[in-house]
Amino acid sequence: MGITQEIAKEVVSANFESIPEKAVTRIRDGILDDVGIAFLGYSMGGKPLIDYATDVGIGRGESTIIGDGTKVSCIAAASVNAQMAFDTDFNETGPGHHALSCFAQTGLAVGERVGSSGKELITAVATGYELNGRLHRAAFAMDRTGGLSSVKQIPLSVAITAAKLLDLNETQINHAIGIAWFLTSIPMAWFMSRNNWWKRIGMFHLGTCYSGVQAALLAQKGFEGPLDILDNEPFYHLDRLKESPSPYYYVANELQLKPWI
Repeated sequence: MGITQEIAKEVVSANFESIPEKAVTRIRDGILDDVGIAFLGYSMGGKPLIDYATDVGIGRGESTIIGDGTKVSCIAAASVNAQMAFDTDFNETGPGHHALSCFAQTGLAVGERVGSSGKELITAVATGYELNGRLHRAAFAMDRTGGLSSVKQIPLSVAITAAKLLDLNETQINHAIGIAWFLTSIPMAWFMSRNNWWKRIGMFHLGTCYSGVQAALLAQKGFEGPLDILDNEPFYHLDRLKESPSPYYYVANELQLKPWI
């Protein structure tokens, strides 16, 4: 069995009871924190994002825009809420990027669409965050890859978070991973890695959540992406992707919330 299929199998088998208490507490606090900073982002100037979301995402009113209350598609809600949180620069620090907003807001939006429980939400967000940490720690020579793997891995982990809540099977998750990985824009990733001003004002979370949730929804509908795509990646130590130093290690030990309001 290849590494991509092993990850898909792990996502399917993940359950709340297998997550250590420390990791449950950390991811729960992180989700609540991210809702709070998304409210802050809304008050700081979220109107253009909300206008965009209501324009393109109102066709299926299933998930809530934080601060505004409008119901839009889960793709639009996850993308805009994550971007509003990211714009505050108050979101968490962790492996590779301030990535939690993508997973927390994807979990909340997709979870609202399907009626997930709190335990299901925590499990999906923790699984996405954990695999994002593994991908970051398993990457080779980030300076040589131009940061490509750092940017590509987060849409993939968003797809995993959404796929878990959508209850995709192993084959569908394998396809979702392939779609998210394949469709990430390489020129955008290259540009972000070399321009600090873009990192400060970029719309990274907006596009990341859109790509990841879209990949999971496409796979759910039977769209087929490239299977086993991670097995052919030259920039990763594949054995390190298979497991953490301890269960949900990156959630429990590397998800750091900022110590101010």
